[in-house]
Amino acid sequence: MAWSSETLRGTVNGTSIVLEHKLEIPDGSQIEVVVRRLAVTPEMRRQRLEALFGTCAIDADDLDDFIRWNRQQRVSSRPEIVE
Repeated sequence: MAWSSETLRGTVNGTSIVLEHKLEIPDGSQIEVVVRRLAVTPEMRRQRLEALFGTCAIDADDLDDFIRWNRQQRVSSRPEIVE
């Protein structure tokens, strides 16, 4: 039986790899996987950051309030510099 190979792209999700397209091989078939990391493009980086911090955009006003409050707390608890 002749074996063929193809290059597929996917995304790691825990211990699984989610492929972009369905494999055209029967379930239960044994395969060999060779992992090669792809370079992160600026677009991929932007998408990852949006996924990570996307909720901040929804709560932008609350986030601004928190940042102001946090800064005030840091300033008020900062020891005075004695020269």
